[in-house]
Order: sequence, then C-alpha cells, then structure tokens
Amino acid sequence: MDSPSNVLSLFGGGKLSRYHAASMQIKQQKESRMFVTMNRFNIEPQYWNDFEDRFRQRAGLIDKEPGFIRNAVLRPEKGFSEQHIVMTLWESREAFEAWTKSDSFRQAHAKAG
Repeated sequence: MDSPSNVLSLFGGGKLSRYHAASMQIKQQKESRMFVTMNRFNIEPQYWNDFEDRFRQRAGLIDKEPGFIRNAVLRPEKGFSEQHIVMTLWESREAFEAWTKSDSFRQAHAKAG
C-alpha cells in the first residue's frame, strides 16, 4: 500500500481520485504564500509514459521565469482516473500571468495540440 508521502488524493467529479506525487518536496519559502496552477490531461494508460517523458525532456524555458518555483506531473492510480495533473507553483499570481504573456510561454506551447 502506498504511504501518504507519495500519494496525493484529490476530490473531483464526485469521486476520490488518487495520484502519485513522486518526490514532491517543495523548499520552504520565506513567504508561505504561493500560486498553484493545475491542468488536467486525459491520457490513455498506454500513453502515460510518453506523456510523462515529454515533461521530463521539456525545454526548461519556464525554469528561468521570475517567480517560478517548480512543477510536478501527478500520475493517476490505475482504476481511479485517466487524468494526469500538471501542477506549476509560482511565487505569485502576477508571476504566473506574466509568464503566460512571455515568449517562453509561446515557445513552450508551440507544439501543443
């Protein structure tokens, strides 16, 4: 059985979904507030590894953006959901919104379908 440190449970759509958050340790920030974005992707189980590999091999443009803290890809537990969740942590909403208007955002999403 998975320990609470590596499984993140989320409520969505009226049912409990479980997601594995591999080594999701966030450095303690001076300020305890942050802005978190969460995007859900419906991925067929046979493509899970390919989807996760794309994030492992990403260009890393976001890493240089002011206010970016980290991102994490949460894999659903088979039988509970087929939705991956991509979480991106920012120092503030303003930092996130500035990134969505940047050249690196456009480059990062140029091949998105």
